[in-house]
Amino acid sequence: MESNINETPVLSPCHRATVSPCHFPDEPRHLLAKDYLALIAVCLLWGGVSLVDGRTLTSHETTHCQNVREMFEDRQFLIPTYGRRPWLERPSVPHLMTGIPASIVADCRTPWAMRVGSILAGMAAVLVFAWAMAGAMGRTAGLLSGIILATMREFAAYSIGPEADIFLASVVTIAGSLFIRGEFGPDGAKPERATFFGRRPWVILLMYAVIGFTNAMKGPLFGTAFLGLAMAAYCFLGRHWGALGRYVTFWGWLAYFAVGCFWPVLSASFYPDVPEVWKSDYVKRWDSNYVGEKPWYYLIHVPWNLFPWTVPALVGLGVTARRVFRERDRVWQFIWAWALVPPVVFSLFQGKHHHYMLNCIAPWAPISLAGAIALWKWICRLPAWRQSLWFNVLVFGVPGAVVILVFAAKIPGPPWLAWVVAGGWMALVAGITHFVTRPNGRTAFIGLLALMAGVNLAAYLQRTFYFDVYEDDLIFLRELPSLVPADKPLYVLNESHVLNASWLLYYEPHPTTLLHNASYLASDNITDPAVYVLARRFEEPKLIPFGQVRALLSSSHTRAESSPMDRYTLFEITFKPDLKRHPLPPMSALQALGRDVGPELPKP
Repeated sequence: MESNINETPVLSPCHRATVSPCHFPDEPRHLLAKDYLALIAVCLLWGGVSLVDGRTLTSHETTHCQNVREMFEDRQFLIPTYGRRPWLERPSVPHLMTGIPASIVADCRTPWAMRVGSILAGMAAVLVFAWAMAGAMGRTAGLLSGIILATMREFAAYSIGPEADIFLASVVTIAGSLFIRGEFGPDGAKPERATFFGRRPWVILLMYAVIGFTNAMKGPLFGTAFLGLAMAAYCFLGRHWGALGRYVTFWGWLAYFAVGCFWPVLSASFYPDVPEVWKSDYVKRWDSNYVGEKPWYYLIHVPWNLFPWTVPALVGLGVTARRVFRERDRVWQFIWAWALVPPVVFSLFQGKHHHYMLNCIAPWAPISLAGAIALWKWICRLPAWRQSLWFNVLVFGVPGAVVILVFAAKIPGPPWLAWVVAGGWMALVAGITHFVTRPNGRTAFIGLLALMAGVNLAAYLQRTFYFDVYEDDLIFLRELPSLVPADKPLYVLNESHVLNASWLLYYEPHPTTLLHNASYLASDNITDPAVYVLARRFEEPKLIPFGQVRALLSSSHTRAESSPMDRYTLFEITFKPDLKRHPLPPMSALQALGRDVGPELPKP
């Protein structure tokens, strides 16, 4: 955070006159090799623990991982499957981005290996965004913005999660970074008069191709919307008509459609009903209360996504407002547009989810940096007693420790852990006080970054070892080999929440087959007189019509259970000798996703 904002010699940088928040005009507008190494180190520091700690994958993560595993086992790389059914919720590209790195370092059955692709995707977004910000604001702003992005809670969490969301967010961030570099960087905007068929800088054409590539990460136009909204707000609300002309370009649009149409056309050629999936995605999110939330949902979740940079981000909005509205700084106008317009527009939809906002989290990094610099300067101006270590420990550390001990029973883990957390809180307050009062900005930032790294590591390990909601179910699965002979078929019954079955499919070492619903027990694909089925205990009445049913083993506790009837159970089914069997009916894309009922085989 130390800079050469003002050449006037002063005793403390806290007293320097502010020329422009977060701008470092006397610096080179590019990153050095050591800057890229520093950014890579931060990404590995935040993500590396996930490769060694053994945290259990969630059912959302195992859905993606099961898609990847089936893709690489079956060597079918164009259309994802889940339980060997077409799974058209996502294109195949994110699955390839997970599976290829996993196959290089281990295989697609190894949970930690499935995280490698996500870490690399997050790292790519950080590096490119830092490069773009350096071109627009200077080397220090680029480096620090990249570090802040890498350490934001939501971005860091999804950068280690084997899900498709980080791949979409990474591509959107890279496209937005190319816009910043093309519009504000040293090799960007020129005063030329743009024509529809005229030439454009390479970075602009590449931006269009990358925006088109977002269609290969999720459904059509979803990723495009985030940058399209930001660019439209920047050009129209900012009245930058010259900039508008630069982006009305035949060659850019050609690049967008050439790249962006590939996946929609390919998937529709294999499955003509895939437009129904896209219609379901968009229409249901608009007015059908699909993952419905209140209109103010993003007002709460966006600040939480930015943690621990929430307060600097909010201060940064105030600090940079003058640059946006009075001084009409074009860089800050686009950053504001990218950060604020998508959450406002997406709030109009009933369907909301916090991870959608991953696609506009990057611009909050320079906003947070501007706020952090302002807060640091303000703290350095406080009276000495307000900066005192003992004052802050007594005012903030001790009361916080008392609250932690009062609610010790709420902290997952052994009883002594609450005392460690309480002591750690007071040490954290002391450490923050020490570093934020340093007159040297570099010392202050590196010190706070080290504290964040320590807290992040401790919180991650605490959740891994003391808050694993799948622990009892893992124990349950480890007991199955003693009950299920290796040569006997094992089936997993699908659930009303279609993602849950993926967890059993991925973690059960015995070869398993998904039953789309209980009626599929009458499929002519099943030839054995007896089979084993993994299902919830309450599903037993659905199994009885097919033969004699025995419950062999149940989990001692299943995630999110409301009663013992929700627990995973191993059933043995001995089929009726006269059970009539039927061929499997065709299945639509919506039925596979659980968004439409059926298909059902005739009841026995």
